[in-house]
Amino acid sequence: MNFKKLLIVLGIPFIFFLISFFTLGDYGVNWDEPIHFIRGQAYFTYFLTGKTNYQKISLRPSYFQNTSLDAEYYLKQDSGHPPLNGIGAAFVNWIFYQKLNILGDIDSYHLFEVFVSFLIVLGVSLITYLEFGILPAVVAAFSLAAYPLFFSESHFNIKDPPVAALFGLTIITFYIGITKNKAKYIIASSVLAAFTLGTKFNAVFIAPILGIWLLFYLAQLTTKRGFKFINRRNIKKALPLIVSLILFPFIAVAVLYALWPYLWPDPIKNIAVIIGYYRQIGLGTPGELSGFLIRGWNTYPIVWIFYTTPVPILILSIVGFLSSLYLTIFRKNHFAFLVLVWFLVPIFRVSLPKTSLYGGVRQIMEFLPPMAILAGIVVYS
Repeated sequence: MNFKKLLIVLGIPFIFFLISFFTLGDYGVNWDEPIHFIRGQAYFTYFLTGKTNYQKISLRPSYFQNTSLDAEYYLKQDSGHPPLNGIGAAFVNWIFYQKLNILGDIDSYHLFEVFVSFLIVLGVSLITYLEFGILPAVVAAFSLAAYPLFFSESHFNIKDPPVAALFGLTIITFYIGITKNKAKYIIASSVLAAFTLGTKFNAVFIAPILGIWLLFYLAQLTTKRGFKFINRRNIKKALPLIVSLILFPFIAVAVLYALWPYLWPDPIKNIAVIIGYYRQIGLGTPGELSGFLIRGWNTYPIVWIFYTTPVPILILSIVGFLSSLYLTIFRKNHFAFLVLVWFLVPIFRVSLPKTSLYGGVRQIMEFLPPMAILAGIVVYS
């Protein structure tokens, strides 16, 4: 990639970051952010100092260092989503507010959200460029950066944009690792999967996406080369990759365990408590959505996406979806297939009978990066 192309590919992601950074003060606090800030500070302080309270730890304490909801409390009574996003935001607050005092208390938490969101815009731009070229990369990056739901909520939603970003980066690094036979990318993907899991259990749906794609990819290799590629030389060459794939789930679970002290005393029991929480919020269609049900299937997500997506992005995405089907069926393009599966699985899982979704589609924001790539595919030639 020459310098001019590099500037173009990086341009929109960095413009997104700069605009987001300079508009931090234009957004307030989301209704559920405070509890995540409080819990994140409790755990971060525990990791940083080993203390379960806030006695003499900061000359400039954050408002969200709540003395009645410290680590001592959460080590015994935690629940809900995992805390990694809160811990990450507390870390950024500690640097830019408590230590350097160059950002306000709330703005420093929001900087974490903006930065992680910037990373997925950058990831989408780079992977689209590598697979389809410069113009598709520009269209894809712009479609994601300018998507109203993503741009706005990346300023004040501490759960959904970060999990969508980490979810997407996990898939991108896994794809590069497999196609380039680079074990280091698989290891990076496993760590990113752990970070995703440590933010929200939506991460479990990474597995079917990667599993379906990997079967397709291996089938393509077999079709092209027969079984001749399975020989001692190739197996030896791919051994680091194979080992990294075996280690993938263990690394993801181990990092989650290490970053959530609540799990340490009794991981099986406490994970069961968290799974119970997800069953409670993820199953059972709310009564107000009954009008969207067709034979039990929930059409609310797809209707919401259709009516809230800006018309140019919607049209490009629909055409890109059809183009990806063509590339998959007739050109056997395995990246186009990955993007299709990545786009469909998050929407499909909340459209199933007896599943729940509320508050629009912010809870399945993982569909946005692949939707942006689909928009970019339209200009691929």
